[in-house]
Order: sequence, then structure tokens, then C-alpha cells
Amino acid sequence: MFKESLLSYSNAYFNYDMQWEPEGYIPINWFPFYFVVHYFDLHHDPILIDMEKFVFNFTHMARDGESVLYAEVPLIRYWNITSSYDFDILGEWAGTVKLELANVTSTVTITLKASADGHFYP
Repeated sequence: MFKESLLSYSNAYFNYDMQWEPEGYIPINWFPFYFVVHYFDLHHDPILIDMEKFVFNFTHMARDGESVLYAEVPLIRYWNITSSYDFDILGEWAGTVKLELANVTSTVTITLKASADGHFYP
């Protein structure tokens, strides 16, 4: 039940915040280069998250036996973003860029401490 609830809330939260303008300008200020990139035809798919691979476990570190919480968190199952661009720097440049992310995960170990009444905290 935990995985299903986390999946439904996380998908809705990520995709609600992903409201990007389909056209715009990005200023680049990298000394000695100063220019403005014009992007247009921006399309992106909704972010898909696969919580079936979400794993956490109370375990011990091998080197010193310290108690830790091990978590493997799937961040993105699939996401695609595509845009066209143009800018002027030593000539005119134009093209299309496509970014595709698949099966992005994060592995985390957190050291836990306990309060006097037995509650854990990181």
C-alpha cells in the first residue's frame, strides 16, 4: 500500500510542477561568452516513476557494523524532452536537442540515531 500511495502522489506532484513555456530565451553569461539562446517547440513527456523497485532495509555497514537505513529509490523510469534552438556567437547556430532519461535510480544509506524514548532520526 505504501508503494502505491507514494507512486500516485509523486507522479501527480512532479507532473503538476512541470509547466514549462514552449518558447523562450535563456541568457548565457560564461566569460568571455555572453549570448542569448532562443528555444522553441519545447515538448516533454510526463515523468514516469516506477515505485515497484523502491527498496529500503535496516542493515549494518560492513566496515564498522554501524546501523543504517539502506534505500534504493527509483527517481525516473522514463522522461523525454525535445526542443529546437538558435543563437548567434561567431556565426548563427541552430539545431534540435533531445534529452531522454531512463531507469534513473539513487542508492542512499542513512545513519540512524535514537532518542532517549527510542524514536529514530537521521
